[in-house]
Amino acid sequence: MAPKKTGKASGSQAKADLHSDATTMDASQDIDTKTLQNLLTEHKQQVKKRRKERQDAIDTAHKARIAKLRSDVDKAFAEHEETVRGIRRPKIQRLIELVRKQRELEEKANECIEQMEATFVMTAEKLEIAIDARLDVVSA
Repeated sequence: MAPKKTGKASGSQAKADLHSDATTMDASQDIDTKTLQNLLTEHKQQVKKRRKERQDAIDTAHKARIAKLRSDVDKAFAEHEETVRGIRRPKIQRLIELVRKQRELEEKANECIEQMEATFVMTAEKLEIAIDARLDVVSA
């Protein structure tokens, strides 16, 4: 028969087995923890990358919409300006014609005033001559 093992020997063997199991478990947990940390870091980077790509896409779409709106506003403004010019053009032509007629009338009025002044001066001279002639006749 085989000698009997004492409880102490089997106890120390059990402790060594537990210790080696704990060391192996710690090592595997370290590997798992590192792997999980690496996976978590990689996941965070991927999330950041996707978020940045989405934000860049949103920014690009926003800038494109702004550019289109500016283009549309500029086009509408140009059309409005052309419409306003079309409306103003006949009015301006009419104003130009009225100003030309006003100048002609003012020139005619000035000519008439000059003729009236000349006529008045001539009439005054004739009247003065007539008065002088009568004074000469009455004085003589």
